[in-house]
Amino acid sequence: MNSRKSILVRGCTGGLFITVDDSIGSEELNDRVMERIRRVGPEIRGESIILEVDKRAMDSDALQSFQMRLNQEFGMSVQQLIAKSDETREAAKELRIRSAPVFTTGRDPQADTVSVPYTLRSGEFKRNPRGNILILGDVNPGAEVSASGDVIVMGTLWGVATAGALGDETAVVISLNMQATQLRIAGHYAYARSPKNSERGLHPEVALLENGEIVVRNFIEFNLLEREVKKSWGGLSS
Repeated sequence: MNSRKSILVRGCTGGLFITVDDSIGSEELNDRVMERIRRVGPEIRGESIILEVDKRAMDSDALQSFQMRLNQEFGMSVQQLIAKSDETREAAKELRIRSAPVFTTGRDPQADTVSVPYTLRSGEFKRNPRGNILILGDVNPGAEVSASGDVIVMGTLWGVATAGALGDETAVVISLNMQATQLRIAGHYAYARSPKNSERGLHPEVALLENGEIVVRNFIEFNLLEREVKKSWGGLSS
C-alpha cells in the first residue's frame, strides 16, 4: 500500500494530526511514521502530534519507544492518542498522554483557517501549515499560497497554490477565477491551462484530486453533485 495513504499527515491547531491505518505492522510502525514525517520537511520540527492508530494495540513500552524516537529525531511529542483499543489508551494514560476514542467527524478535526485580507503581489508567500487559508483578494503572478488543508481565493488565482501540503489528498483549491501558474495538491502537480482554454476560468472553480490527478471542475456543479451524494445517503432532508 502507498505510504501516503497508509499514513496521513494533516495540520491542526497546535501541531500535526497523524493517522496510521492497520495495514502497517507493529514492527515497522516507527520506521514508516518517521519516514513520512521526514518527507514533510524541517519546518515541522518541534510540533506537537495527535496520533490516531485505529484498532492497533500498543503497550506502554511500544508507545514509549515511539515517543522517544519522535523526540530524538524531530523534537516532537505525542500530545494526544486516538485509539479504539482499551490497551492502547491505558498505555497512553501510564505515560501521561491524553487519549480518546477514534474521531468519526472526518478530516482535520482541529483545523485552523487563516484569512489574508488583501491581494498577494509578486514575490509574496503566505502559508498555513495547520489548516486552511482564505485569500480575500487575488494571488498575482509570482505570488504563492500554501496550506495543509484547503486554499480558497476570493478573486483571481494567477500564481502558485498548494493545498494538502502535508499530504492530505482530500484538500482542494477554490478560486473565483482559476488562472493558476501551477496547482499542487498533496504532492501532485498541474500546470497552467493553454490560452485557448483560459476562458473556462471566468467563473468559480474547484481543483481536486481524482484518481491521482488534479482536475478542475465548475464549483457550483461540484457542490450540487456533493449535495446529491449526501441526499442519496440520507445526509440532507428534502
